[in-house]
Amino acid sequence: MSEEVPAYELARRERMRQNNILMASRGIPTLPEITKLARSIVYGTPRHADVQEDSTDQSSNYDPTDDEEHSNEEDEPNADARPRAKVRNISKSTATHTSTRSTRSTAKLLLTNPTSQTEAQPHQPRPSPTSRSHVDPCNSRGSNSPVGTPANDSQGISDDIVPATTQDSQPILLNKRRGRRRETMGHGLQDYSRRNGGAKMHIEFKEGKSRPPDPNQASKLSSECGIHIRKNMPLVRHWKEYKDKELKNVVPNAIKSVANKFDMDKDSELAQDVCTRIIQKGVRNHRYKLKRDYFTKVSPNKRLANVPPKMSQDNWELLCNRWSNPDFQRLCAKNKQNREGVRQHQCTGSRSYVAHLTFSKAKYNNEEPDVVDFYKESHTKKDGSMSANAAVAHSAMQAKQMECQSDGATVLRETSSSSTFLANLGFPASLRRPPTASARKIQELQERLHTQERDAGEAQERQQEQFSSRLQTQQMEIEDLRRRQQEELEEIRKKHQEEIENMKNSQQEKNGALEKKQQEMDAVLGYLLRQQAQASATSSAIPNP
Repeated sequence: MSEEVPAYELARRERMRQNNILMASRGIPTLPEITKLARSIVYGTPRHADVQEDSTDQSSNYDPTDDEEHSNEEDEPNADARPRAKVRNISKSTATHTSTRSTRSTAKLLLTNPTSQTEAQPHQPRPSPTSRSHVDPCNSRGSNSPVGTPANDSQGISDDIVPATTQDSQPILLNKRRGRRRETMGHGLQDYSRRNGGAKMHIEFKEGKSRPPDPNQASKLSSECGIHIRKNMPLVRHWKEYKDKELKNVVPNAIKSVANKFDMDKDSELAQDVCTRIIQKGVRNHRYKLKRDYFTKVSPNKRLANVPPKMSQDNWELLCNRWSNPDFQRLCAKNKQNREGVRQHQCTGSRSYVAHLTFSKAKYNNEEPDVVDFYKESHTKKDGSMSANAAVAHSAMQAKQMECQSDGATVLRETSSSSTFLANLGFPASLRRPPTASARKIQELQERLHTQERDAGEAQERQQEQFSSRLQTQQMEIEDLRRRQQEELEEIRKKHQEEIENMKNSQQEKNGALEKKQQEMDAVLGYLLRQQAQASATSSAIPNP
């Protein structure tokens, strides 16, 4: 006796039937077709599959069990003859090969009336490359679906197909080159801003940390710095060259540009220091990737012409000349050999120590773990094991910790004199213990140099004091000399003034005497003239005899 179907189930089936009819009328694939398409993309379609679709089944009621059985028959047509694992491997290899061809070949599409459907044809031999553009999509490799079904539509989706039809709805083959993918760099930050009502991501810095403590903030800040480095910053041979006069504004402008995309205090010294470190590391990584992809993998006679995108020819030639320098190559080989001597590798993946510390706080009740415990946490593999060197170092740390010493930095320094494990976590590093005689010699030389510098400083201070006292004495002597000179000049001026006054008085006396003499001479002359006039008058008055 069959169970009675509930009313809501009948209503659901009716709605599904109407939806399938509506989608079929508009050329939209139904759910079984989408499932079939997904399986063909993931597992691939067998070469010799002979699948026939019944158009009447597309408009029938949907039953999940029937769909699963139908999909299994399509994916594994020879399941009875071969084991399941073997058939699965064949289908995966076919899918891989088909996907490679679909992404590298020219797009092909056969457009017809969406409502018309034809049955799939059996698999045909693979056409030659010369006739590839004229192959019927129904008979092409990896396609066992009728025209207009999702199997053909998936090719159009992956190969940038432009639909086109004629007035008679005849099939047309269109060829178009595959376009470049749009840039997605920085879209994560834009999505964050949209989700939070346009607010920018807040970046919080902590004293003693080389990166923001929050892993999400650290990753976004590093990503934006990397985007700016690849797009806008000129690459130099060494970080110190950014201090030159021509490039001194490159790093500050980069920090300002990146800081404008976040909610952060870009003027604080801590933020400037953290951003500078991130940019410095990003420049080094970007320079390494350019050398790896555009210099090392290219023949020497083609390296200068193989200019990376968004880089000038002069800048690329500058980097190529440095990488081709024999001294630089010897230095690189030596550094590579030194890196091979690292015996304790962190097991945190792509996370930094600071980011992994934040993720590990949940295990320690949201508190910072002990240095020894975190060392074990960051050097333990996924299977729970540690390398031999890391295990020995951790055991030594625990032994030192049991002896009530302050921290385990000394133990870490015994195996790695240049370790930054504690510095990256923000802990103060302990004094280094030189393990060799050369290190002790270096320490003695450093102490001797420090003593010489101290003695030189004291001698310089004494010389400075002597020079200051001598200068003060000379200034006093100069002041006395200047005062005496002023007094002498004043006396000379007074003497000159007196002489001038005396000369004026004597001149006045001389002028008075001259005036008096002139008056006397005028009087005598007047008298003589009068006498002469009288004599002439007397002589004219006497008659001539």
